[in-house]
Amino acid sequence: MLRFQSWKDTFFTPLTGILRKMGISADFISILSGFVAAFSLILSFIFNEPEIFVIGIWFHFFLDGLDGSLARSFGKQNGLSGVATDLAFDNLGIITVGIYLWHFEAINPFFAFFFVFMYSLVNLISYIFAQTGKEYPFVIRPRLFMFLSITIDLLSSYKTVFSVVLILNALLFVFVIIGLFKLFKK
Repeated sequence: MLRFQSWKDTFFTPLTGILRKMGISADFISILSGFVAAFSLILSFIFNEPEIFVIGIWFHFFLDGLDGSLARSFGKQNGLSGVATDLAFDNLGIITVGIYLWHFEAINPFFAFFFVFMYSLVNLISYIFAQTGKEYPFVIRPRLFMFLSITIDLLSSYKTVFSVVLILNALLFVFVIIGLFKLFKK
């Protein structure tokens, strides 16, 4: 995870320098990322074009990566409030994905809701670990796999989303159990 953050920070360095000079905070980028996800979902409903959401969710993903790099470039001045803002608007993006899965992919609402719920629990556990000054490391990036799967389904005749939802639900459930075990073990 730290290696991935280092790579991301290197990638975003030119942009974070510009944003810092403009006085744009990481919290602003986090909030913008959540609004991009929500607005793109609303537009995709209005025009009945799932492509709008897919473009928006990738832009959300880009901004969500940028906000962390921008926060680290400030030397973690945002602290726990910045982590809470990031997690809240990350969750807003995941909620939009759940709604998209239910509406455009015709995924059973239970499985879509379970994905959102498990992902939110993992984020909550991460936040609790952050309050203690420790990280809860993840082995995979569930959002990335979900966004890729949604994109593949949109661009091709392959239907991968339901299988990916099932696999990610199982993995997120395991992450939640391990995280809860580690929290209560202390």
